[in-house]
This record gives sequence, structure tokens and C-alpha cells, in this order.
Amino acid sequence: MSDPKVMDAIEASIVDATGELPEGIDVGIPILPFMATAGSMVPPWWSFQRDMYLRNFWKRSSHLAMMVYTGQNMLVNTPMRVVPRDPSIVSHSEQAELLTYMMMNVSEFGESMLVAKTRFVEDYLTQDNGGFMEVIGPGNATGPIEGLPHSVRHLDSRYCWRTGNKEFPVVYHDPHDGGKGYKLHRTRIIYMAQMTSSAVEMNGVGFCAVSRSLQFAQHLYDIMVHKQEKLGSRPISQILVGSGFRGSHIMQAVVAANTAMNNQNLSRYGRVVGLGSDDTNAKMEVVSMNDFDPFNEETSVSFAMYGLAAAFGIPIQEVWPSAGGKSGRGGDMQESRQRGKLPAEFHSELDQQLTQKYLPSHLEMVSDWSDDYQDEREAINEDIRARNRERDLGSGSITVRAAREQMVEKRDLTRGQFREMELLDGRLENGSHISVLFYLQKPPYKALLDLGVEYPTSMRLNDKDTMLEKIDEQSAKTLIELASTSSYRERRKLEEILAALKWLEDEYFNYAEPISFEDMALAPGKVAQDIHALNELEGEDEEEDATDNAGQDEEGKPQAANMPNAARDGTLTAPGNAPKEMSRKESSIDDLLDDIESQLEKEFAKEEPSKSRLKEIVLLAFLLAYLEGAQIDNGDVTAEESKMVSDAQAAYLDQIDTMIERKQNGNDMRGTITRIKSHIKSLYWEGFVRAKGAQGEEVEWVLGATEEHCLDCGSFSGQKKTREEWMKGGLLPQSGLLECTGRYCDCMLLAGG
Repeated sequence: MSDPKVMDAIEASIVDATGELPEGIDVGIPILPFMATAGSMVPPWWSFQRDMYLRNFWKRSSHLAMMVYTGQNMLVNTPMRVVPRDPSIVSHSEQAELLTYMMMNVSEFGESMLVAKTRFVEDYLTQDNGGFMEVIGPGNATGPIEGLPHSVRHLDSRYCWRTGNKEFPVVYHDPHDGGKGYKLHRTRIIYMAQMTSSAVEMNGVGFCAVSRSLQFAQHLYDIMVHKQEKLGSRPISQILVGSGFRGSHIMQAVVAANTAMNNQNLSRYGRVVGLGSDDTNAKMEVVSMNDFDPFNEETSVSFAMYGLAAAFGIPIQEVWPSAGGKSGRGGDMQESRQRGKLPAEFHSELDQQLTQKYLPSHLEMVSDWSDDYQDEREAINEDIRARNRERDLGSGSITVRAAREQMVEKRDLTRGQFREMELLDGRLENGSHISVLFYLQKPPYKALLDLGVEYPTSMRLNDKDTMLEKIDEQSAKTLIELASTSSYRERRKLEEILAALKWLEDEYFNYAEPISFEDMALAPGKVAQDIHALNELEGEDEEEDATDNAGQDEEGKPQAANMPNAARDGTLTAPGNAPKEMSRKESSIDDLLDDIESQLEKEFAKEEPSKSRLKEIVLLAFLLAYLEGAQIDNGDVTAEESKMVSDAQAAYLDQIDTMIERKQNGNDMRGTITRIKSHIKSLYWEGFVRAKGAQGEEVEWVLGATEEHCLDCGSFSGQKKTREEWMKGGLLPQSGLLECTGRYCDCMLLAGG
């Protein structure tokens, strides 16, 4: 049983497919088919006579008909569908599915969109005037469509007159109504032509594929007719001419030969005519009557077919065997380019017109004209781009955002997907951090992101629990607004607000007061125990838990190494689950760096590195490096030294999140560990030059064992200065301020040199 919705839409289409007589528009009178000349000469461009000649000619030429059929099949069988611009809106997706179904089944008064498109494509390929389809929908027939359209129907190109009028560009002369003209509003007509004329007086008339290939087709047609005329009868194959014969004798011989051929049922092939004579002086010569022309028919036809294929924009492989064609990558690329010409030109324009004139603004028409070969090539290219991006991300030459922007540019990612991913990473579509929304003074951001404090993103200034409660309250309000909003623009704003609240909630939830150098200097054992407790909350594995207990006695009490006075004795044990003891008195700076590198590599080797564990390692490393260089206990540092080391610690604590993100993106962490070690060594030399050595003691800059040295290191080599002078100069061995950045610098300062 037929779908009632489809039947109702078909009835409505029949009612609404009616125009009115044009008033005040000079449309002229079209040249109707019966006025077309019947001569063999091609009428000049442009006229209705020429289009009628083209319509009749391509049906007489087998080669041209084959090209029209191939092009028509290529365009008509391309899937078309209506899609929402924002797939996340369910109502838009449902409406797109309904309109796709109705358009495909109601068009051409129920014959289907396939029929309407087939007729439209025929005119598009064979008529300079182009193809025409009427968009049928409710409203005044002389005005724009009011509401959603019902369907489309094909209009015969020979009855469509281009007016040049912007509001009513086409007048249709109905042949079933005595040629009466009906004007069509610009929203009710879809019309397309190939190679439209730039001459304003031509009103967009084009130059169709049949016109472009007419000379090639005429050449093939002439060859076919020539062969038929030569082979379609039973011509005399040869005549024997000689002296000493009467003409009547020759004719009698021809008649006798024809009678013999009739008796043998020969209808096309003519045998040789012969006659004899008693005259000894008689002479005979052979005259050939139906030898073929001295040209290579295969070459002529092949070249003409290549011309036809180029004129239509169709691969020659689709219509003609190309034994001598290119093979391999070059041939594939050439075929791919040729294959995409006609579909790309046709569907890009048709999709655009249907989107503008048939669909509401939140929907669009899409044609999937890529064939299997193009899909395969696109998949290969996409894979190559993905591997290139992965390599660039791994080397750090591009950021995640830059990679996503490249994906959008190459259409591997939609703008909507890009926006969603950026929000998840805490960024807006324009690249700004999502926290800026809390200070945006316009609706709806101002109201929904008002958390009752002046600086909501400052964790140090606000109470954690109070802010989490307020964030939860504003999130609920935002969800209520989102549930009742249908506007695409407003939904985007509300989604940004939700993402901002979620980001801030995570920040407050994971926030912990920073551990200062002063805290560690005064009570390293307490700080170690606090960090260890945080590790346990984050859920360390059993092996690490076993290591945690290595620093306790049999009763489970902390050993002296974890007590505050242990620092004054000169020994600090790494808190938490450090695999080995780091002793300032028993280890040199190189041993300390080896321990740090080992612990960092172990942590970064985990699938999910612990943020607190990394902070623990970095904090203690900076502290012990400075104490090692200064040769002091942690209780002997000055306020100035305390601030310097705290600033160095804070700079790397802020980068731990970036380190973890790089690890999650698959980056090699060896470079990160090297940078950390470089800064630790710099802090060691800071302590060294601040150490209270002998009064006026000079220390010498000694080059390391590296093969090459930067200009800075080379210029300082052998110089002797007091510790205070080196400290005022600002450049120290293995420092990041050197030309070599200190990363691979092994230079040092030696006392008593």
C-alpha cells in the first residue's frame, strides 16, 4: 500500500505546479520545434533551431549516443541526500531524513527523483539552453515558496525561455496549453547550463557537451555513412577494359555476371566480370571500383573518441578500449582527474541550487559522487596525512591544535568536531583559553558564569568547597537553559559555558597548595609524609607500596631519615616510594642526576604518570642540587636563596601538566628529562658560587669533555674569578642562558685551580 504522506504530497504537487501569465515582462516568443530547419547544416549558436538539431543529431550518432548515455548514467546514479548542518540536533536530522525520502519519491508527480533527474541531465548534456526543473511548493505561484516544498519536476528545455529578469528568470511555454507562457519565480526554478555565456544578452545560455563534441561526432557519423553507402549495395568490384572489344560485349558480360550472382544469392559482394575475344590483338586492364579509402580507420575513430571523452568530461576507459593507454600511477592519476570533471561540475552546482531553493537554512543537499577508485585514493591520502601529523606531534614541531586545524583544512575533521575537541582541551574555537569566558561581560556568559567572586579562576584566593558548590549550581542552570533552547547559535554558547564550568570544577577538585622551598627546608620529613599520603590516595600499585615501606622500622614507624633533624645531619631520603637514597654528603651532583633521571624515566614509563609523584621528584631534586652546590644544610639558607630556589621549583611545577600531555600524545620523554637535568645542574652552580668559601677565593672555568663548545664557554675557558664575581656576571656552567643552553654542557668551576 502506498505511503499516505507520499500520495498527499503528489496531489499537492499537481495543484501547486501552476503558474500565471506573465505581466510586464518582455519574454519574447520561443521558436517551437516545428520551426526548426531540417537541413543538414548545423544552425549557428545560439538558437532554438540549433538545440533541436542537437537533440536529433545525437540520437543518430551511435558514438555520441554512447557518450550521452555514459554521462547520464554517471550523474543520475550518484546518491543524493539531505543532511543537517549540525548533526547533533536530533530534530534537524529527522527532518533531513524526511525531506530526502519525500524528494526521492514525490518528484515528477510520483515518478521519483530518478526520472526527473534523468530528463534534466539529458537536457543539461545535449542542449545549449541547459536543463530546467521546477521546484513545487505552497504559496502564490507567482511568488516565492511559503514553507517546505513538495518536490521537483522536469521542464522541457525547448519550451523554457530565459528572460534575464532577476525575479522571474524563466518563462515556461506549456505545449499542452497552446504554448501559453507561465512565469516562474527565482525560488521555484532550478536551471543549469554548461559553459554559460559571458554575454549579458544571452541570459546565461551555455555551450553543452554535444555542441563541444559536434565536429568529432560528425566525423564519426560521416565515416559510418560512407561505409554504409559503399557496402550497403552490391557494387561491381572490378571492370575489365581493353581494346578489340565492343561495348555491347562488355555490357552482356556484366548482365551475365549479375545473373550469376543473383543465382548465388550474393547481396553485397560483387564478383569479377570477365569476357573473351577471338581477336589476337585484344588487350585488357583491371579498374578497381570499391577499394577502401587510404586512411587508418582505427586511428581516426580512436582520436575522435578521445575528443568526445574530453568534451564530455568522461574517462575514455568508460566508453572505449584504450589498449595503448597509460598504466601505473600516472595513468591512474590521469583517469582520476578525468573521472571527476563532469560529476564535480554538475553536482556542486545542483547541490547548491537545491540547498538554496529547496531546503531550510539548517539543512543542505549532499551528493556522494566519488567512485570506488576515488574513495581508495582519498583513504590512502588521509592515512598519509595522519602519519605525517603523528610524526610532527611526536617531534614537537606542531601542537595538537595546529594538527586539528590542518585536519579541518583537509576536511578530515568538520568545524563542529574541531570545536568540540578544543572545548575538551580547555580552548575556544579561536584558540583562547576557556577561562576567559568567566570574565566576558555579555549574555549568557555573564549570568551563568557568575560564581559570586571577582576572580573565579584564582584557586589561591577562593575557598575550594564553596567554589565547587557554586559551579555545580551554575551547571544545573545551564543544563536547564540548554534543554529549552533550539537556536543553534545559543546552543553553542551554552555548550561553551558547560565546558568552562567543567574545566574550572576539575581545576578546583585537583588543586593542592604548592609546596614551597621554605616548607621543605624547615620540615622535609613532614612534607615527604604529606606527599606520600597523597600518593596513596591516588592508588599506587602493590610493588610501589612495598617500596614505600622500605624506609620504616619493624614497628612501621618512620626512620630517622624522614625526621626534620635528619636534614641537619646531612642526609635526606626521597619521600614516597623513591627506589634509592639520595645523600648529599655521600653522592656527587652526577650521582644525584643519575638518580633523578632513573626515577623520572620510571614514572614516565607508566601508562598514566602520577602528577604528585613527578612534583615530588622535581621538588627534591632542585632542593638537593642547590644544597650540594652550596655545601650547606637546608636550615642554613638565607631568605634570598629560599626565594630563588622556590622560583626555580615553581617554574617546573607549572610545566608538569604539559609534560603529562606530551607523554599522552606519544612523545619521547627523553628530551623532557634532559631539560629537567639541565635546570637542576644550573641550580647546583648557583649554590656553588654562593657558597661561603675562603675569603677572596678564585674559581676557574674549566671546559668539559664535549667535542664542541659554544662561544660563551670558549670565551670563559681558563678565566679565574671569585665566586661573588661569577655570581654577579650571571653566566654559569651548564646554564640555560649560555649559547649552548647548557643542556649538553659539561663545563664546571673548580676551586684552587
